Amino acid sequence: MRSAISPLFLILMASPAMSAPSAILCIADDHTAIIQLEGLIMNGHTYNCIDADFVDPYTPCATVGAYTLYEDGSRAKIVGVVERPEDYADHTGGVMSHTMEGDNLTLTAGYTAPDSGYVELWSFTVMLATDAGVLTSGTLERPYTCNRL
Repeated sequence: MRSAISPLFLILMASPAMSAPSAILCIADDHTAIIQLEGLIMNGHTYNCIDADFVDPYTPCATVGAYTLYEDGSRAKIVGVVERPEDYADHTGGVMSHTMEGDNLTLTAGYTAPDSGYVELWSFTVMLATDAGVLTSGTLERPYTCNRL
């Protein structure tokens, strides 16, 4: 488990590009996840970012309702944003998505390659109405308690 917050996340927290700094802190035993809302604005897209031990060693970001594509081998370099899963069919690298359904905020990360398709690595959902969160990764389901900062 990673014990320190990533330097990129600290930069995002201090970024003057954020319109209203807000974050969600989620804790489960000795695990912490921090979601920075509107933590990054780049190329006309506003991104929410997550820093947690299960996303080590980078702080991935995604824009609501779209798929953020990351360069293969460089999990920190965003190379595009697409609206539909079929639009990343030829992409090789990381894919991060972000959905809002009712009071549920979900960030999902995976990897895709044209010859093997998409493989989900993890999904993190925060139920804003109940301040509960859950990490799903393979067969793991870890509950979190969350609070808006």
